[in-house]
Amino acid sequence: MTALGSVPLATGTTANSITFAWTSPALRDFCARFGIRHVLCAAAPDALSGLEHRFCFCCCRGPGKRAFSDPEHRLIRFLAPHLIEARRANLVAYFAACRDEAFRSGLCDRMGLIHHAEPGFPELLRREWPQLRTAHVPASLLAALPGHDAVFEGAAIVIKAKHLGDLVHLQAGRQGRLRRLSPRERLITKPLVCGATYKEIRQTLGIAASTVTKHANSIYRKTGVRNKTQLAEFLKERNNSRSR
Repeated sequence: MTALGSVPLATGTTANSITFAWTSPALRDFCARFGIRHVLCAAAPDALSGLEHRFCFCCCRGPGKRAFSDPEHRLIRFLAPHLIEARRANLVAYFAACRDEAFRSGLCDRMGLIHHAEPGFPELLRREWPQLRTAHVPASLLAALPGHDAVFEGAAIVIKAKHLGDLVHLQAGRQGRLRRLSPRERLITKPLVCGATYKEIRQTLGIAASTVTKHANSIYRKTGVRNKTQLAEFLKERNNSRSR
């Protein structure tokens, strides 16, 4: 069994066609289970994050179907850069909409394969797992993330996970008490330390009183303080240490 070809593209994308029995036993088992005989794949390196090549999209044919032809290779060679760039632009737009300055975003599937990452995301992962060199999140992180939104707190970083269908949006930031706060909790922190009452915060933000109380209690718990006076002292000490 042989690969039908590998066509390097000017953009750094490669188009490969493979058949059922070529490559690893695990992939052969996967193809057998879903009736896949021929696959035409397009893959590209992530120049921003420096992650390894990974497949961007695949065209499949079942048993009894002909293998992919040279004209089909040429078609993929023409289409792949545009499709990959469109996908990348959509991910960048999504990350921008979810922007949190304290974190860097990555997108992985449920098997842990990283599909896209912002600059700085792989470096943050390596702060927690120095030996990490592949385009997969560590198995220990994957095992710690349930099938719903969750937060992973390591020794060096904190990761917030949000499930998006078959994918998981990961936001990684350096560990620290303030890093654990959500964007809404950070928004409430400022008026809290300035002496605003819960009622005033509720009126300013247009949220329920119970929501303010819930966020305030969460802020106190995550920062290790008991009230807004201690929170103000904590923030003052933190700002003083950073200015030295």
